[in-house]
Amino acid sequence: MDNKNYKIILISILFAILLWFLINMNYEYVTTDEVQINLINTNKIALKQPIPDFFKAKIKGRGWDILSFQLTSNPEFNLDLTNARFGTWRLIKKDILEGISLSQNLIALDASIDSINIYTDKYDSIKLPVKLNAEIKFKEGYASIGEYEIKPDSIWIKGAKSIIDTLKYWPTKNIHIKDISEPIKLKIPLADMPKYVLESNINEVEINIAVEPFADKTLSGINIIINALPTNKEVVLIPPKVDIIVRGNISLLTDFSSENVQAYIEYNDLLNDSTGYIQPKFSIPEGLKIIKTNPEKFQYIIRKRLM
Repeated sequence: MDNKNYKIILISILFAILLWFLINMNYEYVTTDEVQINLINTNKIALKQPIPDFFKAKIKGRGWDILSFQLTSNPEFNLDLTNARFGTWRLIKKDILEGISLSQNLIALDASIDSINIYTDKYDSIKLPVKLNAEIKFKEGYASIGEYEIKPDSIWIKGAKSIIDTLKYWPTKNIHIKDISEPIKLKIPLADMPKYVLESNINEVEINIAVEPFADKTLSGINIIINALPTNKEVVLIPPKVDIIVRGNISLLTDFSSENVQAYIEYNDLLNDSTGYIQPKFSIPEGLKIIKTNPEKFQYIIRKRLM
């Protein structure tokens, strides 16, 4: 058999397939498509609970009509809240099927959901601080300088008033950063908001972490002040002074001395104590941390001041 006969046979087969396709596309078929749910809103009313993003529907029509629709459009269901009322209402399957946007020659026969429950509320907005939800670990011998910087540190959130009124902050997504030894700047996405219930025009924030090597510094013989001490009283601490070990960035520790530390005890705390031991409080520059005191607690004696 020569090449000419092969070509004739191939053309005949292709023509037969095409003819079969053309004939069968005139029959009616039922196909299952995914229907996207779209919310139409004027920002006067909000949803208190999420609704499905989509559902599946059985669609009937001629093969040509189904093919043409699938090539040019996607089936959608538009949920219009423009004139909706506050409260709870329900769309039954009949409403859902009738609301699917299809071409004129197609019919929605069935849907994978029997109903859509709508819980509506007043639309409102609030500005909330952003809370960093992260596990951040530094390489041995390194630490951050001061607090982490978040930009922006607060965002506007819009949506259902009954939900917004319960919010105190909005977190970022949980992230893990390890072995930090140099300053970093990175984008962190905000935690997902329930679709159609809450929204914001910002979906990520920037975090800046200033990093430097740290060291420890020991300061000895720091005097302890008794605040609000009556003029006719005196307090004897045993021992009378405290030693501390401070940890921080080398740049902060360079000029750090006992003059930058305030150790104090509130007189009322002594009166309310029943153990006979008291821990002093400390005030030190921001970015430094006291990791140890010696001693940790002090015995004390309150006595009348000799005139």
